[in-house]
Amino acid sequence: MQRVRTLVQNSKFCHRWIIGNEPNVRWEWPGGQVLTPQYVATCYNRCWTAIHDLPGHELDEVIVPPIGPWNIDAGMGWIDYFVAMLDACQQVDALAIHAYSHGADPGLITSNTTMQPPYEDQYYNFRVYRNWLEAVPEQWRAVPAYLTETDQNGPWLDEQNGWIPAMYREVDQWNQSGGQTILCACLYRWPNYDPFGIDGKANVIADWQTAQAEGYTWTDTTEPPEEDDMLKNPSFELPYHEAPGLQTVKVADGWQYFASSGAPPLAGGSSGPCQLPEYKPLPKSQDPRRVIDGDTSQCWFIRWKVMDGGVYQRVEAEVGASYHFDVAAQAWCSNSDDPTVSDGELYVSLGIDPYGGTDAFAQSVAWTEWAYIGAEYKRLESHKALAGAGYVTLFIRAANKWALSHNDVYIDDAHLTKAGGGTEPPVGEVDYERIRQIVREEIDRTVWASGVQ
Repeated sequence: MQRVRTLVQNSKFCHRWIIGNEPNVRWEWPGGQVLTPQYVATCYNRCWTAIHDLPGHELDEVIVPPIGPWNIDAGMGWIDYFVAMLDACQQVDALAIHAYSHGADPGLITSNTTMQPPYEDQYYNFRVYRNWLEAVPEQWRAVPAYLTETDQNGPWLDEQNGWIPAMYREVDQWNQSGGQTILCACLYRWPNYDPFGIDGKANVIADWQTAQAEGYTWTDTTEPPEEDDMLKNPSFELPYHEAPGLQTVKVADGWQYFASSGAPPLAGGSSGPCQLPEYKPLPKSQDPRRVIDGDTSQCWFIRWKVMDGGVYQRVEAEVGASYHFDVAAQAWCSNSDDPTVSDGELYVSLGIDPYGGTDAFAQSVAWTEWAYIGAEYKRLESHKALAGAGYVTLFIRAANKWALSHNDVYIDDAHLTKAGGGTEPPVGEVDYERIRQIVREEIDRTVWASGVQ
């Protein structure tokens, strides 16, 4: 599981994980070892826990492996294997399924031809997807399904014959009928790593473009999220309070400041250590470009030095609910004294601590990648996190790479979004020993990924 955690932690912006591929098919077996449904489910369960325990990945979708249709290498029917695997799964976030036609005739998409006995109740062509979904145990009927692989069961013919539009039309009709929702249908495959590649086959691509022009989608039945009223002073309006003993640190009421005195976080730039920036309100009357909501934005800046700091707010939360936030950010980072010029490198990252901690540099904070901020406002969005306690903490962090004359960041118009709630938290009640364990694992993972033994 250490390798799974390392992979997930180092795969930025990826939040869906398929655990394995067609484990009922012999050429997928490591060393020729038969993979039973129970063995596969045990692996999936362990991966599910390892991934969901990582800060910033509590809402990831860990997807069960797709099963190879029309295959009995494991000594049992493909649908029986699928059901036995799902029965042994402790949690299921989403399903992956494979479905094909036996040929390029678009009529095979809707063909009701079935197998020979003893599998005469199983479709022989694309509608095998229905067999998969109709066999899903009741407790997993509400999770999304992804058709992660489909083709004509042979190399793509370079023909615009309507197979692809027929396939997407079939999926849309299934979704409209109220069946378990299929969120995507992926053609196998784009690059020409094997004879099944699409790249360079202009007629196949045109067939796909015809299907996309139909604009198929699915109905979202989730409840609309709550926004904004959970935040105090989301527009960073006056009054501002002065940090104790720091006359140069003035922060919008409802927010607090943080800053690092350690090494600069942006590799390859100026040497540190980081210095405390100045914090101040920036009223619209002084520079209307800096304000997009209300009358004031929050600014912090430093001259001829590097900084790593920002502001945070601790917000009451409902345990088990999902939270994320967004904010607009703008920069003046330059050696030019023209405030409309920002040709230097200033970056912003958003963090969220699902346990309500106020240490911006704690391992429990899930940070986004550093985003370059220029002279125009740019809206940034945090990761989603499940609240593991009665509070979550939102962090907005800025750092400059080079010690230029002007290194100013402006933020305005923050929004906090909540969805769900009323369920058990992912790690139970606030369990500080568990938090310490996560921290130890984070340290171990960092050491492992760096190659240090």
